[in-house]
Amino acid sequence: MVGYVLVSFAFWKGSIMKNGILMEMTIEDIREFKPEVVVMGIGSTEPHGPVLPYGTDYFQVDAVVRRAVIEANEQSARALMYPTLPIGNNVNFKAFPFACRMGVNTLMRVVLDIIGALEEDGIRKIVLINGHGGNTDAIRAALRAHVGARKPGEGAFVCMPSGSAPPGLIKHQSNHGGEAEVSRMLHIREDLVRKEEFDVFPFGELAVEELNDPGVYFVRPWHLHVPKAAGGDVRNPRRRKVSNSLNIPPSRSPSCWWPCPRQNGLPIFRSRGEEGKTAFSGVLLLIQRAYAGIDIEASVHTERHAVQEASRIGEQQDNRSHKLFRISEASHRRVRYD
Repeated sequence: MVGYVLVSFAFWKGSIMKNGILMEMTIEDIREFKPEVVVMGIGSTEPHGPVLPYGTDYFQVDAVVRRAVIEANEQSARALMYPTLPIGNNVNFKAFPFACRMGVNTLMRVVLDIIGALEEDGIRKIVLINGHGGNTDAIRAALRAHVGARKPGEGAFVCMPSGSAPPGLIKHQSNHGGEAEVSRMLHIREDLVRKEEFDVFPFGELAVEELNDPGVYFVRPWHLHVPKAAGGDVRNPRRRKVSNSLNIPPSRSPSCWWPCPRQNGLPIFRSRGEEGKTAFSGVLLLIQRAYAGIDIEASVHTERHAVQEASRIGEQQDNRSHKLFRISEASHRRVRYD
């Protein structure tokens, strides 16, 4: 019996260490694990309307990173999941209560300080995964500042990949609190989704039509863009055209986790006559797989809600127009950005 307990404990400890989740490891685990690549999510804590919790962006990016790191380590990587940041840049959410935020310069400084700390720990390969649109430009600027502060070839290599749902899964597109995020949260944290609040949430309409051009950038006042703190049709957050095939290349061989020997470590660009393997290729591939996998699984997981919710929600909505009226919550007039 004692032997069985010892073996079970050793297996449990080895599983935790192999997972590479820093928050769950001890100092002895870390020393033995000797991480080579660090992956960190950057999320946000902000309102997501009546259906979703404030932590939606945090929960989603945390799930993607955890999934990718665990799968990477199952394929002989030494990837470490750094704690996900729960607060980002939310300057356009100021009209909503308790939209947690830090300024652009502060977020840049936080990212740069974390990169510096990881460099001091001997890490030369860092992957940042962003879970909130308001963070993107600040993170990119931080990466430029990181490179600009070092001589060519020195310091850690840092990159920020992205991912999205496979085509055809989302019927009602939204850039905040819509069908895609509701479906993911039903899969990740169903206990936090308020199904009784499923509805059609209005978008604001720009008074200057030219501002709708994707090539025109400005900071949208979110309380006018999505008066309910969420936008779009979430009455039936199931995924359509569900496919078991992700159409993603199979996982690479374990050799892709090991970099060719170079000073400071990483052969990003292929030189003439060499194979061009990189230590990042497997991690980045698995991050894409994690994004797609969570979306696919969310579609399967939420399919059963379609039948259960269609009757109740459908009856409530039958007498309503399916059109988004784009009305102001306060005045019930057409919202215009003046």
